[in-house]
Amino acid sequence: MPMNWQWKGLRMHIVLLSAVLGFLLLWGGRLSYWRLGYEKPLTKVLEQRQDIVRYALQQQRNQLVVEVLPRRLYDLPRFYNSLQRDIQKTVGEKPFRLMLQDRRDAVLQELWPAARLAMGEAVQRGNYVEMADLIQRQAAARGARAVLFIDDQRLYLQMYHQDAYLYDIVPRLNQVKQGAAPPG
Repeated sequence: MPMNWQWKGLRMHIVLLSAVLGFLLLWGGRLSYWRLGYEKPLTKVLEQRQDIVRYALQQQRNQLVVEVLPRRLYDLPRFYNSLQRDIQKTVGEKPFRLMLQDRRDAVLQELWPAARLAMGEAVQRGNYVEMADLIQRQAAARGARAVLFIDDQRLYLQMYHQDAYLYDIVPRLNQVKQGAAPPG
């Protein structure tokens, strides 16, 4: 017995096919909007920068995530702030998160938790000189070098050990209170 594909005068196979095609059209439109509106322009901007080894773009819960592996840097704040401006100019009002990758070795990975703790304490207490001295002494004791920068928005840490490098950025207290997400 043939199956009746009608319900209240509607041909259900046509309704079902229309729903599937409508879904595919919406999904394709969203994908095209992402690729043409964000991915292609950002790819062009990121590929023009000589200070980037590789990058990845992702869409996560209505937020663009830009992951970047920079070359070995000498001025992390300049790199980070100029990259943020370039991304902001490209995506406009779209929320984004910039995440830096680095090339850590075992020594830098071992030094990082204590450095991060000292940076967090400095943000809370304002003891930036003590923090810098502590991190630099601990790095030197392990044969590494630490360079710290501070501006009105963030603390920046660069650590080097042989060919490895580590970058960390911590928002300052005024940025944490305003709800800014920590980068990286």
